[in-house]
Amino acid sequence: MTSAFHRLIKKVMGVSALLLLVFSLIVTPFSNPAEARQSELSGNFSEDTIEVAESLQKTISLPFDAEDHEDRDIETLGLINEYMSKYRPNTRFNDSLSFTTMQTALGSLAAHYKNSSNRPIPEKLKDRLVQELQKAEKQVAK
Repeated sequence: MTSAFHRLIKKVMGVSALLLLVFSLIVTPFSNPAEARQSELSGNFSEDTIEVAESLQKTISLPFDAEDHEDRDIETLGLINEYMSKYRPNTRFNDSLSFTTMQTALGSLAAHYKNSSNRPIPEKLKDRLVQELQKAEKQVAK
């Protein structure tokens, strides 16, 4: 009798543990939603290129000692990553002159933020970035 009772207890405990595991796997994703960054890209290559170029030109023109410097750098890197991940794999766009120009500018800016984020963007790099971003805007508008 006790061995039958022990087997019953083991089965009930096993089923309970399984139900608890399944329940926790179902509920856990909803209990603490991650804060996802809202996409700033529309999916239209021309519009996105112009918007990203304008946004980056505004960002690099802001003073380095601004209060929101670190947040701005993080947002800029996020925008660069989003743009590149959206359009680099797409062969319709990644062979275009405007994309390669943007890729050059975005790569230079991202490299600065990743390697020298505690320093202001050098004037020579700023000038080159503005030139490249304006060039990309003109190329995509054609």
